[in-house]
Amino acid sequence: MTIVKRKYNPVSGEMLYHLQPPIKKGQKAENVAVFTFAVGIGGKKEKVLSLWMGTDRQDEAQPPIVVTDPLDFSKEKEREDFVERVLLEFGFHSDALPPELTDTRWLLADVQDISTRLQQHIDEALRELGEEEGEEYLELRVDDQPIWRTKEGYFFHLAHRGRQHLWNASAHITVDKVVDDGSEETKRYFILEVSQGDIKKTITVPSSEFDGLTWIRKHLPLLTHLPRRANRPYVVRAIQEETRHFGAYELKVFAHTGWRRIEEDQWAYLHSQGALIAKGSPRFIGEVELDRKFARRYFPTPSSEEYTRQAIKASFGVWDLPLPDQITVPLMASIYRTAIGETDFMVHLAGKTNAGKTTLARMVTQFFGADLGLKDQEGYRSTSNKIEELGFLLKDQPLIVDDFQGTPAHRRTFEDIARALANRTGRGRMHQADRPPRGLYLSTGEELPQGESVTTRVLVLRFPEGARLDFYAPEAKIDNAQSAARAGTYAAAMRAFIEWLAPASMAFTTPLMRIAGGTATPLPSGSATPARRRSTAP
Repeated sequence: MTIVKRKYNPVSGEMLYHLQPPIKKGQKAENVAVFTFAVGIGGKKEKVLSLWMGTDRQDEAQPPIVVTDPLDFSKEKEREDFVERVLLEFGFHSDALPPELTDTRWLLADVQDISTRLQQHIDEALRELGEEEGEEYLELRVDDQPIWRTKEGYFFHLAHRGRQHLWNASAHITVDKVVDDGSEETKRYFILEVSQGDIKKTITVPSSEFDGLTWIRKHLPLLTHLPRRANRPYVVRAIQEETRHFGAYELKVFAHTGWRRIEEDQWAYLHSQGALIAKGSPRFIGEVELDRKFARRYFPTPSSEEYTRQAIKASFGVWDLPLPDQITVPLMASIYRTAIGETDFMVHLAGKTNAGKTTLARMVTQFFGADLGLKDQEGYRSTSNKIEELGFLLKDQPLIVDDFQGTPAHRRTFEDIARALANRTGRGRMHQADRPPRGLYLSTGEELPQGESVTTRVLVLRFPEGARLDFYAPEAKIDNAQSAARAGTYAAAMRAFIEWLAPASMAFTTPLMRIAGGTATPLPSGSATPARRRSTAP
């Protein structure tokens, strides 16, 4: 064999060989001509063969150069015809044949060898190119077949089929994102980095849509095109193999609030900006990703222990509002009870119009977020399904359900959500795991619930005749309470309570058991509950 060099042309897809005839006795290697033999793509099974003298490709207008029509390179007759044509072309354009071609047996032998080992030569030349280019030219193995990833996308080159582009881009999964909302079902998303030339783009794709590649048209309409149907399985596998090469990490994302057992030895209370954990417990690993409507449900980081002590004291300003203790004390206790978890009752604030029911309800929900307001509540015009779904995601947090008017529709909704909360059962939905409410419904309205089966599940706090929040009376202290709520003081107090609850030991399976077991550490000194004031109830 007289092949002295071979290489792959990444632009044309040709395989190039430098051939030097056998050196005869007395000849020097530098005095023997070198020919370049090229095997190009002519069709699915056909090749275009070229040969010229020297190592630089000559212009076809400046012979001698031999270029064939597409032919079946694997057939002996075609190879012999090619060598015969070489003799004719070089003889026609020269006064005499180059001495290297007076005996063409070496050329026929080389062409024969190349035809049988072409796939091996292609793979080896591409690997050499990959070593030169680094990760810009990456070999991926799919079903024991090499697929090549370049800046121009994926392709494979099979000797019997030629070079075939699969996709004019490439991609790999950087993050395997598992979203857990606390039900028996999780959702999975792939975060992909897509490359096309020097352009890179990051997209998020539901795992259920990954294999179909429909996300290409959805997310990348201007960057790339959807691969041909026959090529799509190869593209999917190529992305998977590229992911194995670069590596991806699994990200656990929680899509609900409240208590969650993160690891065997760790509890955490989830909110929109992360998780509250016990001091000394392992660092929280994961992310909390709530619906945008829950973004305001978070607890501020206290600046100091002194700030926490003052926040706890100030939070009892709710008791100093001009309302009977029979309303403020059970309401505040219910709010703190919600943070403990496993609530199986709802609270209903009942009273005349303009009594301040909704204002009071909003104020106490601000224990779970200083910016909570009108946009963070539901009304009885919403469906039971929607209210129950929000109650499922808002685990161990309150949700205001406003303006109960006692109409038949409102009563049905009231009964549905009260029963679901008490029984811990969600409304059956096809192909979906049970999703019962897991927080506290804080209902407001002028009317009272009816029926023993309903009222036994509801803590009714009724404004006595004439009782109301007077926003204009200086002695009412409403401004102070609302200012503290908006400033995050109440949320800071709730944060301290939750961190105090956080189990440091798995001897207790829930935060509630931690309290029952008497293992909770004391709150910051000086933050004890103030003496209860005299009741203002008539």
